[in-house]
Amino acid sequence: MKFKLSTILITTGIVIWLSAAFFIYSSRYTSAAEGFSYSRSAKENEDYINVYYSKLKFKLTLILLKNDMVFGYYENSIKEGKIVSIDETTNLIEAGWKMFSKDSLVIVIKRTKDASYGATRDILDKMSPNQIKKYSMIYLNKEEKEFLKLAK
Repeated sequence: MKFKLSTILITTGIVIWLSAAFFIYSSRYTSAAEGFSYSRSAKENEDYINVYYSKLKFKLTLILLKNDMVFGYYENSIKEGKIVSIDETTNLIEAGWKMFSKDSLVIVIKRTKDASYGATRDILDKMSPNQIKKYSMIYLNKEEKEFLKLAK
């Protein structure tokens, strides 16, 4: 079967154009990290990521405190949160599944300066046994820092 050279070139051009368009489209909608930029300061990147996570509807935020304690709250209702031990975070996760669903729940982990390395390791170790597929570790935002200062 014979093909004209012009037909082959046009088809190749269309395939290349569609591949480029798909790459551009998919790279824009991947994650919060897509907004990360080396041309911005670390503070601007931190602000971008916090804004992204503040818009999530189905999230449980776990803030690691001193003495292996965790402050947990759902969605953006920080005033309704509670302090539990690391061992009790499984109860918060299970309550999050009931509020949202197992597939939609996102865990956002944040550390204070007083949190220990062991507490960080322990909370991350809780993700696999609880089958949490969507979790991230980011910095505290301004509202959380102010709330924790008031709570002391």
